[in-house]
Amino acid sequence: MANYQNILRQAHQAIADVADNADSWRAFLRSAAYTTHYAFPNQALIYSQRPGATMLADIDTWNRAAGRWVNRGARGVASLGTGNMVGNVRY
Repeated sequence: MANYQNILRQAHQAIADVADNADSWRAFLRSAAYTTHYAFPNQALIYSQRPGATMLADIDTWNRAAGRWVNRGARGVASLGTGNMVGNVRY
């Protein structure tokens, strides 16, 4: 649960950071245009961790469905669980 609280704090900070000025907000909106199926807090988290991200998926989707291979040791992008997974952190 501590990890979830840390990620939730990071989401709140990311939201505050993007709302701080117009340039940050525009940069966030450019990033959020690629992650429309994620909730706003998760979009802010994605932007704070990987501002240039254009596609996000779990490792199984990358490896099986997309035909791409994730490099060993690669770091995932943390996101907050939604629906039945509230309280969980996903990568």
